Formats: sequence, C-alpha cells, structure tokens
Amino acid sequence: MLVDLLTHEPQILMEPDLHLTVRIPGPSGDYDIESLPGMLSRVSVIEWHPDHKPAAMRATFIFHDLAQTHHDQIEQVLQLALEDDLEKTDTD
Repeated sequence: MLVDLLTHEPQILMEPDLHLTVRIPGPSGDYDIESLPGMLSRVSVIEWHPDHKPAAMRATFIFHDLAQTHHDQIEQVLQLALEDDLEKTDTD
C-alpha cells in the first residue's frame, strides 16, 4: 500500500513491530482500519524541515499476518470504493 505521511519522527518507520492505522476517506466520512501489522518496503522524502529532517514522505508498506477481521475490513473498503466508482460512472 502506498501512503503519504506527515511526521516529526521518521525513525518510527524502522520499528520491527510496526502496526499501522489506515484512514481512507469516503463519501460519508473516513473509514479506519486499525492495527495492521506491516513493514516498510520503500520510502521517498517529498518535503524537508528546515533542520534537514524529513517532514513529508511517500512510503510503501507490506502488510503481513492479517487477522480475518482485517481481511474483512479491507474487502469492505474495496467494495465501497467499487460502488462509489460505479455511481460516478452512472452520473457521467
């Protein structure tokens, strides 16, 4: 999953036991999937603080050992995105 991050503590991305909350905006509000176990795969700094520390980054994470509830939540988000896309196509 590719995400954009704003952080004052970029070193936290290197933690071996990383758990992420993914917030996905939707038509009726944000949808959170919490405590996804994952690891950093790739990172690019896209903005710097004046003290030469990363301010904004684009990172790719790999999720692993997902619980069934996480699979279900991801499936639900994908279904909502598909339905939203179909509604946009119908109104065009």
